Amino acid sequence: MKNKEKILMRMPKYPEFSYGDTLSFQGAIYDVGDNSYSKYLLKEGISGIVNFPEIVDTDKSYGGFKHDLIKFKDRIINFFDGTLPEKESSFLSGLILGEKEGFSEEFKEAMKKSGTTHLVALSGYNVSLLVMGTLFMFSFFLPRLLSLFLALVLVIIFVTMTGGESSVVRAAIIGFLMFAAGESGRLFDPRNVIMIAALIMLLINPRLLVFDIGFELSFLAFLGIVYLKPIIAGESKFFAEPGFMNWRDNLNSTFSAQIMVLPIIWGNFGYVSPVSLPANALIAGLIPVTMALGFGAASLGLLSHHLGILGSWVVFPFLKLETFMVELFGNIDLGFSVNFGLVASVVYYSAVLYFIAWKRKKCLKNF
Repeated sequence: MKNKEKILMRMPKYPEFSYGDTLSFQGAIYDVGDNSYSKYLLKEGISGIVNFPEIVDTDKSYGGFKHDLIKFKDRIINFFDGTLPEKESSFLSGLILGEKEGFSEEFKEAMKKSGTTHLVALSGYNVSLLVMGTLFMFSFFLPRLLSLFLALVLVIIFVTMTGGESSVVRAAIIGFLMFAAGESGRLFDPRNVIMIAALIMLLINPRLLVFDIGFELSFLAFLGIVYLKPIIAGESKFFAEPGFMNWRDNLNSTFSAQIMVLPIIWGNFGYVSPVSLPANALIAGLIPVTMALGFGAASLGLLSHHLGILGSWVVFPFLKLETFMVELFGNIDLGFSVNFGLVASVVYYSAVLYFIAWKRKKCLKNF
């Protein structure tokens, strides 16, 4: 192909190739077709598919910034694989790097049935933890403005290294705007910021709005937490206090987010499980500590393998408990299938928006 177009190559597992390798091959390039998967490929800019081509020549990569970042990411994953059991290692790689390749089919199914798959999708917490940690370290010997600049540079590097998923790109943009507002002395309004972040991403790639379920789920869940969560907390004494390890607050966040994403989940997957509410309420409170300890273990492992092993021992009990609860709730199969079409989705979201508008108007009148 003389012009620069992306193609998807289906290859055997071996031999292995790395990002940046140049391949010459012989094989037929097929059109992506016309189905939901093809629309996803078009969203990624992929215009053709090649099935198991004959590799004629290979020019191994000699580096490059993104190549080095991916190698660095692989080094962290290999460290987890070498110091933790397989299940816990894969779960930690998913939590802090969004890596899902190491999950067994059984564990993937358990996460699906327990409604905890989103835990291994990179989110705003990953970005905020990175920014806060960087600011904390650099603030001891650098001016705040320079520390903030270095933190934002690290966010860009982190987004590039982890593949630029919709959730983490959204979180990175929100992080930039949030810290920019703080430095300029302006108030931070998450409702305005989420709309600006969505606009920026759609200007870059308009196909995200229709063909990227991750984009839709990410923004709708965030909107649910911003708009519905305060209403639910104000209407229920049960959610007035966060509870031990924020379990009530986590339950409210999960419930609010799921109200907003329900039609998308039903429409695309046709399956939802009520056990996701207690599962997330119990597990989500442990995730911040686990991620912080995971980042710490990885940092120690890059300095010294023996120190890294100690760090892995510290984080292991949290991972063991979390994976146990994922499998426990995953075995409680209370899920049900629903045929949820476009008309039902429009009616559903109209009702939700009307409810939010009514409660906000009522709140302003009382004020």
